[in-house]
Amino acid sequence: MLGWLLFLASAALLAGSSLVVARRRGAHAGDRFFLGLLAAAAHLALASVLCSLFHAYTPVGLLVAQAAIVAVAAPIARRIRPIEPASDPATPWRPLDLALALGIAVALGVSLAAQLCVPVAGWDERMYNASRPAYWLQYRSVLPYVTHNDRQVTFPFGAELWLGWPMMMTRTEWPARLASWLAHPAGALGVFWLAQAIGSARRTALAASLLVATTPTIMLNAGFGQKQDLWNAAYVLAAAYWAVRAGAAPRRMGTGTRPAETRDATRHTLLAAVSIAFAVNVKITSLACVPVLGMLVVLAGTWREARRRALAAAIGLLAGVLLSGLVVTLASNVRAYGHPLGNPRLSALGKPDLSLQQAWTHAVRAPLFLVEFPEIPIESARRSLERAGRSVLAALRADAPLRLEGDPVWPGRFEFTVAGTAWRYSLGGMLMLPALAWAVACGLREVRRTWPRVMLSGPVWAGATALPLFLGLVFLVRWMGGAAERYWIGAYAVSVAVGVEMLARATRGRPGARALTVAALVWAAYPPLITYARRIDWATTKERLAAVDEPFAAAVGAMPAGARILAVLSQSARDYPLFRPRDGYPNYVASWGKEKPDRDRLRRLIERHRITHVLFGHPQAIGLHWDGGVSIIPLVEFVRALPGARQVPLQGTDQLLFELPVP
Repeated sequence: MLGWLLFLASAALLAGSSLVVARRRGAHAGDRFFLGLLAAAAHLALASVLCSLFHAYTPVGLLVAQAAIVAVAAPIARRIRPIEPASDPATPWRPLDLALALGIAVALGVSLAAQLCVPVAGWDERMYNASRPAYWLQYRSVLPYVTHNDRQVTFPFGAELWLGWPMMMTRTEWPARLASWLAHPAGALGVFWLAQAIGSARRTALAASLLVATTPTIMLNAGFGQKQDLWNAAYVLAAAYWAVRAGAAPRRMGTGTRPAETRDATRHTLLAAVSIAFAVNVKITSLACVPVLGMLVVLAGTWREARRRALAAAIGLLAGVLLSGLVVTLASNVRAYGHPLGNPRLSALGKPDLSLQQAWTHAVRAPLFLVEFPEIPIESARRSLERAGRSVLAALRADAPLRLEGDPVWPGRFEFTVAGTAWRYSLGGMLMLPALAWAVACGLREVRRTWPRVMLSGPVWAGATALPLFLGLVFLVRWMGGAAERYWIGAYAVSVAVGVEMLARATRGRPGARALTVAALVWAAYPPLITYARRIDWATTKERLAAVDEPFAAAVGAMPAGARILAVLSQSARDYPLFRPRDGYPNYVASWGKEKPDRDRLRRLIERHRITHVLFGHPQAIGLHWDGGVSIIPLVEFVRALPGARQVPLQGTDQLLFELPVP
């Protein structure tokens, strides 16, 4: 009960401080939304890192850190003159507007219901997304720890902070899943405000938001997963929004130079840089968005002010690295591996072979991957489309598997498939490339028209944020089977805002075309809502719920609550069930790491962590993937020979479990 009260107090501090920042520094409703999002993320990250320095990542410790942040920031904020809010034009809500808003609410409701009903079950979630905050909870720190899985400590932790905060405060899983779900409404609202910023009418912005909110892969990740991609998309949308706002300044300035507009361009450039840093703290691939900052420096105002904008961009990136907590990950990676991105062998696996064949193959796969209809009820039509896509791959000599794609598990082999019901991006994906191409064409036309004082429109600035990110993900990241459907969500969300505005302009004054567009939107939105509403029943069956403790169900059942476990596991072990999340995380799990068998180290770990059980994921070796493997046969014998050690029989698995005398 006390934990819940402290959590409510923590949430009130987080929300209150963010609202104050948003209201004082936001001129428009969109400004206030994105400022509030960044302020909340910064508040949570700073408080988490601050209390972790003293191993006080506890409900009381976090609350004290939050209070200290507010106490320090409040006097500073009072000295800064608030921005005068602009008068946003009020327009009446039409029936179609209300219908679109209702569709968004239904999509959010379906994903929320799934998060509340379905426990953490995804492979990556049980391997590191949810395991990471569970380790934080027991170590009382978000700082790196000894682990068998590099992903848990070398990847940025911006998304896991949202997952870990309620998990630590309440020791209950469903509030953590709820906090993770907040990325879904954040992304839907982000698309709406980005579309408005680039000049879309409210109805167009609502259509873009509905299309993104009901995108199949977004519905899946929002309702049934806790991966990082949706939080990454929210921050990428923030970066695109501030880029659009910064780029709008010279268009308002005209031929003169107004100090207020110059300050706006500088301030919004800084906020775009901060947003990019927050996106990088979720997925390092968001570094591909940085080129838009160079464009803002050169084009978002007069040449005389370019130096100021460059300084703002640099300060924004530095501030974002510090405020988001990214500095912790970068510093620990440099200390452990000599590189800010962590283990170079892990990084190398994620990079493709930089060759013409690889680039060509990825270039052909990408548009085919985005071809997907909401539904294809006719089986013969589905097979025909599938054959046509594979024929295109063969005709363009892009059907041969790339290096490592012979492994069926990872990265897996790409095959062009057409599903009866969309599961990736549906019609929104088919809009992605035309939208980005339109943004580029508009940019070239506007450069020619306004030269030498270049002034670019909102869609161009949004496209300039999404395009390098998309190209970087296509050409500089190894193709991993079907995983691209979530890696591209950030670039996709921005492109939808651009693409729907493109369609709105193309169909202006054409009622028939508008009607077809609305029909297509309904066609795209309806199947995912039905599919994922039904999937909740499937995901909550006894068989599915029993699988959430896989592969350690037998071991978890053989140990009492409160067990203190030394886990000797492989790199990709799904160790989250070992904490017994549905019982309030009573178990303590210490990882052996990646070290070779050592009797003295074993004894030190047992004494330091007061170990009661030793669990071996395999009786002979632990696989460390990019770091090879380690034979653990001597370590098994060391444990077997410990005084009072007793092997606990496990059914249906080759795992080994030893019970030690209570220290």
